[in-house]
Amino acid sequence: MLGAKESFFYKLVAPLIEVMGPAADELKRQQSLVEKVLKTEEDQFARTLERGLALLDEELANLQGDTLDGEAAFRLYDTYGFPVDLTADVCRERGLKVDEAGFEQAMEAQRRRARESSGFCADYNSMIRVDGASQFSGYDHEEQQATVTALFRDGQPVE
Repeated sequence: MLGAKESFFYKLVAPLIEVMGPAADELKRQQSLVEKVLKTEEDQFARTLERGLALLDEELANLQGDTLDGEAAFRLYDTYGFPVDLTADVCRERGLKVDEAGFEQAMEAQRRRARESSGFCADYNSMIRVDGASQFSGYDHEEQQATVTALFRDGQPVE
């Protein structure tokens, strides 16, 4: 997409650490891990992109009309991990459209199937009364004190 032929993003970690100075102490301590993760993610995305573009090309070669079926766009996303925004970009570059409503319908059908097969049948949210606000602190703390307010077994509250 940026014209790069090989992974490069991980190479930006060292210059970033240098520019940030002391503010990047933790990043510096974890530099090799961060670089490794970035390279792995970028390599995987490149493979996904290459495979997805080939599959999208096949879909578009067989396209009748100017709109890619939402189900086809969803299949590229769900089965092959090809982002729908990239599908839309490629289509737009070729003067085509994506059936976004059809994509959303397919996405909602998938969500429904996932909920139905998850095994979570009980609506615990409606059974538990929470007095007060909850506040997510996971970005600030690795550990946090909490109070168990309810226990359930086989979908039934346990005393």
